[in-house]
Amino acid sequence: MPFEIKRVYWLYDVPEYQHRGGHAHRTSEQVIICTKGLIEVHLESQEGEQLTFKLDAPKFGLYIPPYWWGTMLFVENAIMIGLASDNFSEDDYIRNKSDF
Repeated sequence: MPFEIKRVYWLYDVPEYQHRGGHAHRTSEQVIICTKGLIEVHLESQEGEQLTFKLDAPKFGLYIPPYWWGTMLFVENAIMIGLASDNFSEDDYIRNKSDF
C-alpha cells in the first residue's frame, strides 16, 4: 500500500448499473477493490485527462490519488471495498464538479 490505511469502507447492494462516487478528494488517497462482480471506474484529472478501468477480480486494486474526479458504475451485483489514507471528513470532499 502506498499509504497507511486509516479507514476501510465497502459498498454493496448497489442496484445494477447505478453510478456511485461523483466526487474528488483534496487529501485522501484510496485503493478500491472489487470483491465481486464488475465495477467500471472512470477517473478525470484536473487537467482533463480521462482514464477508465474495469475491476472484476479481488486480486486487483486501483490506486486513486487526491484531486482525481471518480465515478464508478456497478455491474453484476458488484461489491467494493475501499481503503483510505484518511479518516472520514466531509471537508475533504469536492462534490461540485465546477469547484473541481
